[in-house]
Amino acid sequence: MAQIPVMLSCPRHGCRLELSFGTLGTFLAWDDDAIGIHDDPAQARPVTAAIAAMDRRTQEALTTGQVTLPRRQVHAGVWFRLLRTLIDELDTPPSLVRSGPRRGLNRVWEQLGHSGRPMKKWELYEHQAWERQQLLLEAASVALQQVDAGLLIAWGTLGGLLTREPFRPVPDGNRPPPPSAWQTFLAELEIAIEQGRSDPDAACRLLLSLTALCYTQKCFDDIRGDLIAAGVQEQFLPIFAEARSGQTLI
Repeated sequence: MAQIPVMLSCPRHGCRLELSFGTLGTFLAWDDDAIGIHDDPAQARPVTAAIAAMDRRTQEALTTGQVTLPRRQVHAGVWFRLLRTLIDELDTPPSLVRSGPRRGLNRVWEQLGHSGRPMKKWELYEHQAWERQQLLLEAASVALQQVDAGLLIAWGTLGGLLTREPFRPVPDGNRPPPPSAWQTFLAELEIAIEQGRSDPDAACRLLLSLTALCYTQKCFDDIRGDLIAAGVQEQFLPIFAEARSGQTLI
């Protein structure tokens, strides 16, 4: 797996993968010019918590075919699609990124000690040198850490998988459910009827509101009769001709 540019560390030992030469089982040595160490395991370079967390997910994908993300468990292909998309976004030239997302990408690079995207030109990730691939993988680990901490928003159809499921309280069964829209309407109607029993203006406004979409006298008279049956005084309620002539209060 060390030959595939998807991991920076050994998740088991928590140390950075280093260049070596030779043949496994016969002769193997570290590339001293590349890493500046000898075969002393005590000198192995540790990795950041962000890199270790990212590589643990990659190892889980490679060994089990699934990855446990903050929201749910996903297929390994989903994880690699997320990781590859993130790498591609981090390598996108700033001129092609809107100002809002660009600020988020700059924060990722600033955490790695760069004022912005350090690449001078765009190149397909798989065609880049290992040094540049390492830099993009480090940036990806920082971005994932910032998304998890809520400092960076992961957009896209799969971005939500990288954030924790928001807290949604579940009723314990002892509290009554909130009233429905229909129940709320009935309660407000009862209040309006109660006011109309003693206030002529309130009674008139209520009738005109309930009959606003009535285009026939029969419809109007039916609603007027219902209000009278509910206790609203008849003399408070205009008849159809008065309501349509605009001679009543609204």
